[in-house]
Amino acid sequence: MFKEKFEQILAQADIKINGSRPWDVKICDERIYARVAREGMNALGDAYIDGWWDCDQLNVMFCKALKGKVIQFTE
Repeated sequence: MFKEKFEQILAQADIKINGSRPWDVKICDERIYARVAREGMNALGDAYIDGWWDCDQLNVMFCKALKGKVIQFTE
């Protein structure tokens, strides 16, 4: 359930889960879906530090996520 929602959100920014492109995210721990659902997109950074996911080109992934308004920085 959470995984499908996460996939839909990322798809808005042309990011796939376990896709083959350098900006696609590789999930290492399936608990990430519930964590992000519970704590919001800010938990994505914490989960990265914890080794729950990886990405070959973080800069491109975050650029796409910001442009697609998947994640936003607020004041």
